Amino acid sequence: MNNYEDLMNALIKEAIENEKKYIKKTTTFKQYATRGGNKFDKDFFDVEQIVSNLVSSTELDKNSEDDFSDFKLIRDAIGLNDVSGFNTSKEIMDIFEQTFMYADDPADKSCTDIGKVSSRFFIQTAFAKLLHSFNASSAGFVGERLVAGLLGGSTVPVGTGDIADIQVGSTGISLKIKEKGIDGSIQGLCNTFGIPYINNNGKYQKPTQKHVNLFYVIGQKDLSDPKSPKLTFLCFEVSRDGILEIIKDNSSIIDNANEDYYDLSLKTTREKIYKETFLNFGSYSNLDSAGGEKGIVSNSVLIGNYSLDYSIDKVNNSRASLGGALADTLYGMNNFLSDIKEKLMAYSLDPSGTNLNNLLTTIMNVNDFKESVLKNC
Repeated sequence: MNNYEDLMNALIKEAIENEKKYIKKTTTFKQYATRGGNKFDKDFFDVEQIVSNLVSSTELDKNSEDDFSDFKLIRDAIGLNDVSGFNTSKEIMDIFEQTFMYADDPADKSCTDIGKVSSRFFIQTAFAKLLHSFNASSAGFVGERLVAGLLGGSTVPVGTGDIADIQVGSTGISLKIKEKGIDGSIQGLCNTFGIPYINNNGKYQKPTQKHVNLFYVIGQKDLSDPKSPKLTFLCFEVSRDGILEIIKDNSSIIDNANEDYYDLSLKTTREKIYKETFLNFGSYSNLDSAGGEKGIVSNSVLIGNYSLDYSIDKVNNSRASLGGALADTLYGMNNFLSDIKEKLMAYSLDPSGTNLNNLLTTIMNVNDFKESVLKNC
């Protein structure tokens, strides 16, 4: 008998250890839950198991990488509306501000509707994936598709001659995420703004203006402190009139079929114009004092600094708090369903009118259950 008991104890211990390895237990959510601790806790739902799985399986590792494809969840969560374009740098920077300083607490304790709470879990997971991508220390930092989706736009196909990488409605955005900051060409600006010119091969070019306005968004990630990565975005609007004025002052005009073309065929001409524009800045740190010069719209230069570490911590804390809200819901459902089970068992053992009435009364109390457990939110 002792050998048999020892064998069973060993098997049970092994099963418990395997379970711990398979599922990472996270019980932080318990401090947020308010309903637990009664005899019905595990009759229908293993609350701790369910919530621990959700909390731990979507927990954000500050060093992990991920891909983010569904931007609608995160835009809806933050409250970003679709736009037909941007009029100012501030409108673009506001989106980064709302995203990386996202402070909403989705675990409203008045809301325990299981559908709503579960949806918020998915939203938090999507937000975590977004931060994964921005926090990744791999080369490339973050792709155009990610920023395009965050801004509610799309990437511009290559080979169009457009200097913009992203299009949001009528707005073009040139995205530069690199240490040296700014990049581009004079001919690319002419193609984007619809300015007629003679190219480096001596051919007359009459491009169609591709966007109502054009912005540059420049991003840089600071990993000097691995424990607290920082993200910087700079944004400014490019002035078509300002660029055109610089081109006029530094090139000759050639008439062709009653159309004025700016002669950019010589490399020296292109280099001269290049040096007079914002493209000549080797680092975006110099842009802060550019004012309305260099082809930049006056007062349009904005800089935002964000701590990814801070954002990541908030997402993980929100997930734990959501676990508390979900636990409240499941505990309440356990109580209700267990009460039905108790009354049904009593009726099966003694099918009296009293027990039948108790069972029916409990079942008919489903509306009270909805009001007390599945609260609207």
